[in-house]
Amino acid sequence: MINEEREILSLIIRQNQIRKVYRRKMIYIDDVYFLIELCPRMIYLKVDFSNHMDIEVIIPLIFRKISKKYNHQIRLLCFRIAAADEKFIEKLNKTIKFEKLLFDYKINRVFDNIYIQWK
Repeated sequence: MINEEREILSLIIRQNQIRKVYRRKMIYIDDVYFLIELCPRMIYLKVDFSNHMDIEVIIPLIFRKISKKYNHQIRLLCFRIAAADEKFIEKLNKTIKFEKLLFDYKINRVFDNIYIQWK
């Protein structure tokens, strides 16, 4: 990326007022990382995972990226996972607690959508 492109991107990021983002068919984790950087005022992020992704690895990566992002405002993540069941929710809960990714949070499943909300 040349300097002019960086300046334009920096200006866009500073002025960006996007608060809710829905990413359909995520294939690469870098897509989510880019959205987190591009939308610093985002409070809601929903991602549809493709079927071949290792979701149990990707979700902690997303939380780590959010925690490294200074002054992020995200408070609700929604993941659409076709094979989501109660066992998956339990495993996700254990991962979040074991890796200390979040402390004050709630996880809800509504059909194929998993909502993780925190303060």
